[in-house]
Parts: sequence; structure tokens; C-alpha cells
Amino acid sequence: MSPREVFFDSAGVRCAADLYLPEEASGPVPCVVMGHGGSGTKRLGLPSYAEKFARGGVAAFVFDYRGFGASGGQLRQVIDVAAQREDYRAAIDHVRGLPEIDPRRVAVWGTSLSGGHVLAVAAADPGIAAVVSQVPMIDGMHRGRTLRQRLNREVTTRTWQFVLAAVRDVLGAAHGKPPRTVPVVAPPGQVAVFTEPEARETFEALGGEATGWRNELAPRFLFALPQYVRGTAERLSMPLLMCLADHDLQASSAFAARVAARAPHADLRLYPLGHFDVYTGEAFDQISDAQLAFLQTHLFSPNRRELPSRATRLDVPRVERVLSRKQVGRALRFARPVLVDELGERAAHEVAHRMAREYGEVAAVVPALRAPTSRMTLRLAVDSLVLYRSLPQDTAPHVKRALVSRFVARWMDGQFDTPIARWVYRHRAPHLLLRRFWFATANLADEPDGWRFRFLKPRPGLFYGVDVTRCGIVRFLADQGAAELAPLMCQGDYQIIRFLPPGVRFVRTQVIAEGAPYCDFRYATR
Repeated sequence: MSPREVFFDSAGVRCAADLYLPEEASGPVPCVVMGHGGSGTKRLGLPSYAEKFARGGVAAFVFDYRGFGASGGQLRQVIDVAAQREDYRAAIDHVRGLPEIDPRRVAVWGTSLSGGHVLAVAAADPGIAAVVSQVPMIDGMHRGRTLRQRLNREVTTRTWQFVLAAVRDVLGAAHGKPPRTVPVVAPPGQVAVFTEPEARETFEALGGEATGWRNELAPRFLFALPQYVRGTAERLSMPLLMCLADHDLQASSAFAARVAARAPHADLRLYPLGHFDVYTGEAFDQISDAQLAFLQTHLFSPNRRELPSRATRLDVPRVERVLSRKQVGRALRFARPVLVDELGERAAHEVAHRMAREYGEVAAVVPALRAPTSRMTLRLAVDSLVLYRSLPQDTAPHVKRALVSRFVARWMDGQFDTPIARWVYRHRAPHLLLRRFWFATANLADEPDGWRFRFLKPRPGLFYGVDVTRCGIVRFLADQGAAELAPLMCQGDYQIIRFLPPGVRFVRTQVIAEGAPYCDFRYATR
């Protein structure tokens, strides 16, 4: 399929675009406006998406930003977030005036950096019919790497080298000098935007510099990364499809999921991939098929401006009393690897959507607790109950319990396996101080639906000990008809063993969930 080269004006600069039209079209057709991420240009991987969309009846208008590719602009290879979003708006205005395009059925598509652009552009333009955001970089402060990964010596060294290059570029710009660019992709050890092998392999697989893309970029963009404006997602009145990669190290899929959860009509898809995996191979086929189906649904349906039904939305209402949207997003992330491993990719995706809906039902009966101890522990019970109820009905009971047990272990790891938590728990004084505060707050609140603790007097061989005389988990799960899950919650306590101070061991002989009058927690010294 050969596109038609088109030019349009953006802030007085001539921008280049490729227009892919369906071969058999009778009358104006819907269109999706597409821009690349970061340094990407219109023929670096995007033709594969555009051709698939056009074969499916949706025209694709793929453009280059000012200063990149075939577009004009004096300042080359310099990312300007505001200017790129203005280029999107100019492209949309141009497409709406084309005789081949139905101006009422114009969607926007973005990937990586432009995945964040399309959210901002669509939030300000209610005439946009649909939004597709793929592995989006929504906010520069929310990257994909965990704190532990960022503190890795190699990553830290590379980051500071890049910061120094960006400072030099900014200082040069202040003195009127041309951009001091760095490579976009380069082998490890060099100063570049990406030094991961998978990044270099992907850029080469997509055609590299033969497509008109240049392997250089002004590093000054480091100091002008996008910032998410609170309320943007809530203003998206049109359907949103957000495709996220679970193993994305470049953009935070967790933050993106939280943003999507705020959009009124969002469809969230999670894939066990890295940031660069979405452009090639089976992953590309799977993701682009989902995107085409989404565009066809919302651009071709006679009732295309009707919003998605509640059954297809990632809608998490009324969770703020005990469960934050952040907590819901974390639970979905913890559950996904367990579900994929046991049930497969398709079934895991379906369960994740059922979980998102189930939170809306469960949150209505979750008690509002004041003590942070009670709230955190109750979240584990709620998350586990939601997962349990969302599993396929034909799943054997023992398989359901095994899945919940594995989820509880991941949940506890996610709660405690952080640098700060590990440091606190591995040192006796801060560990003991935190624990006493932790238990005392629950006792002070003295909430019927919460927890109650009885402290043991210090004695030789006992680091500290408490008895749980009232357990909110057992009461909540029993009230919800899922008392069989309570013992699984108690198993999560053993995850803490790995984070105890040297010479301290955890001992417990009875639990309320198994019919005992109280739970005994003993932290003994060897």
C-alpha cells in the first residue's frame, strides 16, 4: 500500500505527512491521526500500523513533527512537548478539511511520548471520536524503573552522564549554539537516550536511518519532559484504549493505569512485554489487532458516539473510602503474573477486567477504618476477595485457593520488599518502634471492624510479642461469605520472615481464622 504524501501548516512551518486511504471507500471515511514518540518519524515502524488500519477501513494520517523527518523547522532533533502537541492539533484540523475524511470520525493515536500527547490533545478537543494510547510516557517524573533499578550503579552512572550532556546542551543553547546531540540508541557504556540492546534491535528492525529517522537527539529534553495535568483524564469524553506493557522500563505502566482509571470510558489492555516489544513480531500483531477492533467499534458503529457499556470499562467507583485507585492498580499488577501463569494471557485479561468491575461492588460494603494498620490489612482481604470472585466459575476450588495464596505472597512482597521497608525491618530499633506504633494505632482507634492487639511483657528470648484478639479480616471475609480465604491471608505473615533483623525468628501456633480464640505473634531471639 502506497501512501499519499501530504503537507500541512503548523505555526507557520511546513509539516509532512503520509495519508493511507482504504482501497475501496465510497464516501468520506473515518481517520486516525498518528504521531510517533520521542525522536521517531512517520516511516519508522508506523507504516505497519497505518496499513493495517487502512485495510480495516480506517484511513491513517501519519505525520512528522516540526524539526524531525521530512517536516520543516530550523531547530532540528529537539523535542518540544508543547510544539509537538500543537502539531497534533494542526494535523487534526487539516484532516477534518480533507474531502476523503469524515470530520466527525477522527481519532488520535500515540505511542511512548506521543501516547501522553494524545491524552492532552483529546482532553481539549471533545470532537475527537476516540483515543488510542500505547505504552504512554504521560509524566516525566513517572518512569518505568523501580527505585531499586534506578539505584543500580550502571543505571546511575549512565543517568548522570546523560544529565551532564543535557546541561552542556542547555548552556550551549543559551549562547546561541546549535544543539549538542547524543545518539538515540548506542551500545552500553556510551552516552545515549537508550543503551539497552532491545532498543537498538527494535530501531534497526523498523528500518533505522533508511526511513528518514536520525539517530541523534538534543538531550535538553531531559529538563522539559511532559507533566501530567490533574483532571486531564477526567475530561476525556470519548472512548480511550490504553495498551500498556507490564515490563516497561521507559514509562510507568502503573502510573498510566492510574490515569486510565480516572477516564470515564477507558479500556485498559495489559501485555507481558517491554517498552520496545510492541512494534514487532507477534506482539505487534496482537496489539494492532486490538487497536483496529477498537477503532472499528467506535468509528463505524451506527451509534458510534455512544460510550462503552459498563461491562467494557475499567471503572473503579467508590473505592476511596478504604481503597485508593493506586491500591487497585497495584492489586491488578500483582495478580496479572499469577493469572497469566495459571490461566493464560486471554483469560488473565478477562479476569483483570472482572476485577476492575468487582471493586465497584465490593467497595460499597468495605468498612471505613481510621487506623492505618487496619486499613492496610483490610486492603489485602478486599484485594483477595475481588480476585477470588473474579476467577472463572469453572475453576476448581483448590485452584482458586492456590491462585489467591500466590497472589497474597506477591502482595506482601510488594508491600515490604522496598529499600526503605527492608532497612527498617532489618534493624532492631526502627523495627520495634514501627511495630509498636503500628499496633498501638489500631488499639487507640478501637474499631469494631478493625483489629485489636494485646502486648506481651518483655522477657528474655522475646524480641516482642502480641496477641491478635480481634481480626478484621476474619470478620469481613465471613460477612462476605468467603471465610475459607481467611487462613490464606494469615499465610502472608510468613512473607515477613525474610525481612526480620538478624537473630530474630517468627513463631505462631494459633490463628483466629482456624478457630482459635486469638492469634499469637512471637518474634523470638535465637
